[in-house]
Amino acid sequence: MENPRGYIEKEEEERFREKYNDVLATVPVSAGEKMQYFAKVMLRLLPDTFHGSWDTRFDTWMDFCQFYITEFDSAYSDYIKVNKEFEQPYQYKFQGMAAEILDEELVDCLEKIIELCPEKKEEDKTEMLYQAARLFELQDLLSDLFYKEVTKD
Repeated sequence: MENPRGYIEKEEEERFREKYNDVLATVPVSAGEKMQYFAKVMLRLLPDTFHGSWDTRFDTWMDFCQFYITEFDSAYSDYIKVNKEFEQPYQYKFQGMAAEILDEELVDCLEKIIELCPEKKEEDKTEMLYQAARLFELQDLLSDLFYKEVTKD
């Protein structure tokens, strides 16, 4: 018997690919440009992730996570392989924060990634890696926020 969870995950992946076909059809080639491209996509999802009905917020959060995990993080992995020497330690805290503050932090982080010019300035390569590490932490905090809402009685 086929794994029902695997079927659901495959179905969800197909739904995501169908829903965002236009976005996924125009992805840049270089890892840095991909990171910036998907930062723009995720930035556009944030308002619906934090505001509106539970169903809209939940669905948008799921899409945000999918873009982060399958697209942004994949590009980041490629980016860091080529730019490892520009990486500086990021001090992960993983401390929860209020939704309003998390929203502001995510907007700030994504906007910084979008505004960088790592192909022109070496210091922007360092900042790109720093902000990508920051985004990892913020995305984890966002997931915690939703998990707490889903599991509260």
